[in-house]
Amino acid sequence: MRATARQTHSRALAMTVSTSCGHVILNVRGELDAATVDEFADLADHLLSDRQAAVIIDLSKVSFCSAGALGVLLRLTSDADGHGTPLAILATQPAVLRPIQILGLQPVLPVHTTLADASSWLELLPRLTP
Repeated sequence: MRATARQTHSRALAMTVSTSCGHVILNVRGELDAATVDEFADLADHLLSDRQAAVIIDLSKVSFCSAGALGVLLRLTSDADGHGTPLAILATQPAVLRPIQILGLQPVLPVHTTLADASSWLELLPRLTP
């Protein structure tokens, strides 16, 4: 995995961008709350606007996920679809998975619990869409 120069850190949030297996991975660590969600959205928007081959948003180290952050994930999923950029979300923490489950967002958010599953899905996705 190769880390890129794009990194951002605040008191409650750290993000890095790396590449692996041809996918761009946005690694997020910390809290996605009202104080940090705009910073997260800005970097994710930048990745999608660069028309990457495929993007994985790795939330496996996120300890809090606000309703606003879920809204950003929904918008990013829609924007990625509009750009034709395959997008996967990696989430393993209850702080992220539980709100997604409670709100019934599994059908619209491409959430995976392992990097291998997310990568496999991204490789399969172009063969499933016309």
